[in-house]
Amino acid sequence: MKRVIFFLLIIVHFCLTAQTLEYQVEKPNKMFVGTPFNVNVQITTGVNDSIFSPPIDTLDVFVLQKQQQHDELISENKRKTSLKLTFQAFDTGEYTFPELEFTVVSPDKKTKLTTSAFQIKINSVLADSSQVIKDIAPPQKLSLTTWDIIIPILLLGFLIFAIINIYKALHKSKQPAPQPKITDNRPAYIKALELLKKLQQKELLKKGEFLLFYFHLSYILRFFLEEQYGFNAVEMTTSEIRRNFSPIQKQEKTQVLNFLQNADKVKFAKYIPTLQQAHADINWLEGFLKSFAENQNREDSDA
Repeated sequence: MKRVIFFLLIIVHFCLTAQTLEYQVEKPNKMFVGTPFNVNVQITTGVNDSIFSPPIDTLDVFVLQKQQQHDELISENKRKTSLKLTFQAFDTGEYTFPELEFTVVSPDKKTKLTTSAFQIKINSVLADSSQVIKDIAPPQKLSLTTWDIIIPILLLGFLIFAIINIYKALHKSKQPAPQPKITDNRPAYIKALELLKKLQQKELLKKGEFLLFYFHLSYILRFFLEEQYGFNAVEMTTSEIRRNFSPIQKQEKTQVLNFLQNADKVKFAKYIPTLQQAHADINWLEGFLKSFAENQNREDSDA
């Protein structure tokens, strides 16, 4: 009998301190680039338990914009923690949103709780529903005589003949010889550093023009990639650059894509960075470009 009571107490204690996770996805029926959506998570734990969530890897498509937390004591032995996670997507296509993992640490154990992955489709542009396609009126019959066709043709020919002769009379002077095309054969990093210096001289950050500043900053890096590696980076989106860009080391590629995605957040999602972050982006780009100068100097010394 004592043994049965002991097991019953263990089962009751386990039920009182059971750790559970519930979640709900809030998103519009149609998702577009930059549209926020929420993942609401409720975790039920013991009063003395702690909840930890590892860093969420959203480098490829999804970016965590905001996280809100609220704790609620629902009984003497249970606590409910509500988390509201707001994400944004910066690429088009159909993707799998990854599982979100949370670790609940109790005095005697650790428990991992996860959400389920789900599919999400991101569209590129919002169609204008105000434009309604209307039927075109049927063509009207028009009766023309022979002179109705010949006379306009003769007048048009005479007009073209007169314009050509007037043009020749006004441009009898010898046309200047075409100037030879000047080719800039300097290394790509030197030209990019020159553009970066001109951007800093404009002092756009002091004027609060973050959007214009990040447009120029992103263009300089894309210009360098196009000049250095020979693919049309200026015309490509960040996702297209990711698929076409593989010449350098994996660590440098990750840094470049991370830099471009941060610039996209400012240009398209109206994200306003701090001055400290903006100066850090300038310093990173300058150091990245100068690293190619160091590599070239080493190659010249080896030669």
